[in-house]
Amino acid sequence: MGARPEDTESIYNQRFFQAVVDSLPAHIAILDASGQIISVNHGWRRFAADNGLGAADYGLGQNYITVCLRAWGENAEQAPEVAAGLRALMDGRRLRFEAQYPCHGPGVERWFLLNAARFESEGRIHVVVAHHDISRRIRSERGTHRHKRFLSQIIENLPVGVFAKNARDDYRFTIWNARMEAIFGLGRDAALGRTDYDIFLDPGEADAYRRSDAKVMAAGRILEIPEERVTTRRGRVPVHVIKVPILGEDRDPETLLGIVSDITERKRADDRLSETLRALEEAKAAAESASSAKSDFLARMSHEIRTPMNAIVGIAELMADSEMSPEQREYLETIRVSANVLTALINDILDFSKIEAGRMDLENLDFRLDETFREVAEMFGHGAREKGVRLEWRLDPELPLNLRGDAARLRQILVNLVGNAIKFTQKGVIALHAAADGETDEAIRVRTVVKDTGVGIPPDRLDRIFEPFFQADGSISRRYGGTGLGLAIARHLARLMGGEIGVNSRQGAGAAFWFTARFEKRPGVGQSTETPAAAAAAAAPPPNLRILLTEDQPANRKVAQGMLGKLGYRSDTAENGHEAIDALRKNLYDLVFMDIQMPGLDGLEATRRIRNTETGVRDPEVPIVAMTAHALKGDRERCLAAGMTDYIAKPIDLEGLRRVIARVFAGAAPASDPAPASGTALASSTAPASGTAPASGPAGPSTASRASTASHVPTASMRFRRPMRTRPGKRRPRPAARTPRRRLPSTATP
Repeated sequence: MGARPEDTESIYNQRFFQAVVDSLPAHIAILDASGQIISVNHGWRRFAADNGLGAADYGLGQNYITVCLRAWGENAEQAPEVAAGLRALMDGRRLRFEAQYPCHGPGVERWFLLNAARFESEGRIHVVVAHHDISRRIRSERGTHRHKRFLSQIIENLPVGVFAKNARDDYRFTIWNARMEAIFGLGRDAALGRTDYDIFLDPGEADAYRRSDAKVMAAGRILEIPEERVTTRRGRVPVHVIKVPILGEDRDPETLLGIVSDITERKRADDRLSETLRALEEAKAAAESASSAKSDFLARMSHEIRTPMNAIVGIAELMADSEMSPEQREYLETIRVSANVLTALINDILDFSKIEAGRMDLENLDFRLDETFREVAEMFGHGAREKGVRLEWRLDPELPLNLRGDAARLRQILVNLVGNAIKFTQKGVIALHAAADGETDEAIRVRTVVKDTGVGIPPDRLDRIFEPFFQADGSISRRYGGTGLGLAIARHLARLMGGEIGVNSRQGAGAAFWFTARFEKRPGVGQSTETPAAAAAAAAPPPNLRILLTEDQPANRKVAQGMLGKLGYRSDTAENGHEAIDALRKNLYDLVFMDIQMPGLDGLEATRRIRNTETGVRDPEVPIVAMTAHALKGDRERCLAAGMTDYIAKPIDLEGLRRVIARVFAGAAPASDPAPASGTALASSTAPASGTAPASGPAGPSTASRASTASHVPTASMRFRRPMRTRPGKRRPRPAARTPRRRLPSTATP
């Protein structure tokens, strides 16, 4: 007998309903009027299986209310509420019921949302119970809450004021941290939910802040106000403000975030700093005034001392060739050495003044390393032999000789160290050695050692030996002389040349002073064997030069004329600039020596007028050499700027005079330094006793002249060069135009 159609449809509907309920993610159970579970979906069965629960716990036929009341621990907190709610549904007192409760298992935290509904049909009552797992949402809410609490703590503890305003609600404050309370003297409760007009005492300020806020939100850009003053319950307070627009998801203005810093202390610090800077400026001005006064004083003293010293040195050099008794020659040598020591003292003081003022500069000229060392060795050779000390020098064979740098300052360091070695060595050997101490394709660092067998240096004084005015022995100034500046100057020069200086010594066992200096290699230049003497001979000036000597001091005029005469040149004289211009209007001269400081018309202005073609001199381009007692930084530049060709500093000597004439007619660069290298005879810290310097004269240039040898570089930029002329009435023929001249190499001695 087949099933009735209505039964078949009922079975279909039941299966369809079960399929629908099983597809839902919630855990669903259907209860009868007594609370007994009469049907569950697949989600309910899976949950029970995953948690080790069988039918006796949650299965069909169990009373759900009884199951709820059996809950224990944290899971039982909402159990009575759930049981009561279900009973209300069954009794018809409620149609729907909702509850949220935890349902934690071993090692896992879960939360569920229970939704229950009463269903009544044909006198039958059922309750549908659905459990939704809301664990992910609860965890997210908890995380959000922790994050908000974390941010709130950060904002609350920031050292700056933080506020926020709701841009969609009349810019009412939604955040007001503790620092804002301190700055404005207004508590959080009094600020939150209020507007600027409620908080700020000045309505004009409130208007300005509102306009500023609206501008920031409209532009969507950060606004920084470095300084403004706000009226608070504490008074007028300077603040630094940053306003940041925060837009909503729809990109419309939503929140204005503000950061406020009280800059009262900073303003006070700025005021104190301004006062300090004003004081420093005043102190700097006073120091510059003092420095300028010191420089002026040094310039005046240099001029006043060099002027008579020029006559003393020059006359002593001229007299050296005269017939005199041995006693007279000894007196003359004492005069010469003493004058050189005084000149060296002036040079040391000037150099130290340059160092203090940060004005010690280096030249970068071509020179030969071997010639520089040979000059120093020859300079001190006679003095060493006089004491019975052997002076040796050696360059490492691998060391390149053609370099570029400041040979004059290198020579100055060598003069100081070798002079010291001779001063403190009574017997034995002084060895001078140089070798490479690292190099690249473009440059080389040279390490030089000056080793002696002298008295040595006490250990407790080694670390101070390079300090200004310090001397290794307290009695040194009485026994040996010197100012204690030489080594300090040498240290500064070594550092300027990219190196260092030091000493190794034991008292009674000699000393080894060493220093390093960096020089450029001269690309494409080999190890030339041409000597400076040969180069000088090739570049020798023509004979029978006609020279005009302009000098206001009678003694210096006589000395300079005598020296020019010994070099084979005749000269006319002028006592000031006016007389020099008159002489140049009347006569043609090959060379003019021009003093700088003269009465009436000084040498600089006279040179400017000579170079002016409207002055009427016969040769406006005549070479002019400054011959002056001014020897400070900038004097050389002023002379060249005025139109002079070269520069020689007083006191002058035969060798210096010969060199400058050779330079002028060889087309070499002007002298690189107005003053001789510190230590014209011997630096003040290396001054010899009387009789230790070589005698001057034709056979051997004086120590002073050798020490003052400057480094020169060939150049095509010499001023006022012109073809040699043939003057009417002269028997000596002169070339119509100069062929390319041989220039003096560096450290050359004609």
